[in-house]
Amino acid sequence: MKSRFFAGVLCLVMLFGLVACKPEEPVPFTVLKDPEDVVVLFTNDVHCGIDGNIGYAGLSAYKKSMSEKYAHVLLVDCGDFTSGEYEGTVSKGEYLVDIANSVGYDYMIFGNHEFDYGMDQLKKLVAASNAQFLNCNVTYTGNGEDWMKTSTKPYEIKTCGEMKIGFIGVTTPNTILSTTPAIFMEDGKNVFDFAGGED
Repeated sequence: MKSRFFAGVLCLVMLFGLVACKPEEPVPFTVLKDPEDVVVLFTNDVHCGIDGNIGYAGLSAYKKSMSEKYAHVLLVDCGDFTSGEYEGTVSKGEYLVDIANSVGYDYMIFGNHEFDYGMDQLKKLVAASNAQFLNCNVTYTGNGEDWMKTSTKPYEIKTCGEMKIGFIGVTTPNTILSTTPAIFMEDGKNVFDFAGGED
């Protein structure tokens, strides 16, 4: 009789123990971001490499994962992203700007190949971009509209928490020799300077 009594008590204790140990609803995990953390991601000389290396889809996912961990995540392209493969050629760089917009670039700088489709097309690409184009040394000396001056900034200072970060857009001066020189001419005269004049 005693053994049956203890067995019954033991069963009740185990039953109540299981009920007491019932798992609670999972508590959502929150990452506490340090407001001073800054991550700068950059691409360079992608040359329309939509799927190359990690590809733009992978870059977008990586930027998103960094944004979940860090307070400030900035993405910069240092030039030569619109030219080099079929997608760039057939769209004159427009597909690449669309992709860059969906990835979420903050700043872009002209590489020598951004000029491959001519100045009128480059003006369209800059206007279509959600990123701020930076350019401190490409100057226009012609008589037409100086869209470079109105559509780009020489630099940008980004405040991230208490930190200030400067981004400067410099295009290599040999650009005038590494792409079609006629692109930089009006009425047979060169009207673009890549050395920033006297400054």
